[in-house]
Amino acid sequence: YLESVFSNATIGITLQYLPIMAAVTPDDNEQTFRLKARLVAGYIDILVTRRIVNFRAYYYRDILAIMFNLAKEIRDSDPENLRAMLLKRVCNLEPSFPEIKGFYFGLNLRNGIPVRCLLARMTAWIEQECGQGNRFAEYVDRSRKDPYEIEHIWPNRFDRYKGEFNHKYDFDIHRNLLGGLLLLPKSCNASLGDKPYEYKLKCYVKQNLLVQSLHPRAYENDSGVDGLIKRTGLSFKAYPDGFSREDLDQRQELYRQICERIWDPKRLLAIDPDDEGNSYHTTTHV
Repeated sequence: YLESVFSNATIGITLQYLPIMAAVTPDDNEQTFRLKARLVAGYIDILVTRRIVNFRAYYYRDILAIMFNLAKEIRDSDPENLRAMLLKRVCNLEPSFPEIKGFYFGLNLRNGIPVRCLLARMTAWIEQECGQGNRFAEYVDRSRKDPYEIEHIWPNRFDRYKGEFNHKYDFDIHRNLLGGLLLLPKSCNASLGDKPYEYKLKCYVKQNLLVQSLHPRAYENDSGVDGLIKRTGLSFKAYPDGFSREDLDQRQELYRQICERIWDPKRLLAIDPDDEGNSYHTTTHV
């Protein structure tokens, strides 16, 4: 499963095919071709995601020179030289998640598509780690009958949070942080409207695992979120009594930790030519 190729395509990275095909030679068998595609697409996935969380453009004109130079550098490379060159290139990329001060990344008027894709990757990763399969394609499918949409945990009601914010502008910034966002089916999202958190939580427990993780019930089974915590140390916790500014900050930190794992550059070392699955989706953080 070429997850990075698919993910890059989902957010419109059509230029990924230039360096992928540059790395391929006429003598490559299908296994070698797939390995090279996964390596190159994996690097581009990391590159683009770092640009996104640093609020840098990633559209065609913005990365054309990068993709062209990458294609020249890796042309006709054998798999291990290709892996080494891509790992070296990662060192010169935008700052990684732990290097972003406070990780104040969130939704704005221009980045809805990549934010939805990030949430889909995170949701799919958690569920896969908990043995529930990978539903990334479902989460990003806009043609399905009830497509997934971005849900704000906080309703757009500044009056309910005046005790924690002096100005609506600060409230809006915080409300749109990545840690305050989820993916829900459109019908469910619409039905919740501006309902208070306590009401929403009763609906959240029936949704995907990232959403469920706000509810204590998600931690009752060792094979679920509780088991994932024990294996990884990720700072999941339930919020049964409300969701304050401090709680949202904690959730933002959790999302940062998850992103570190999904887009860990060392995942390129873990891509195995004999593994057609998501070999970098590992519970061992390297």
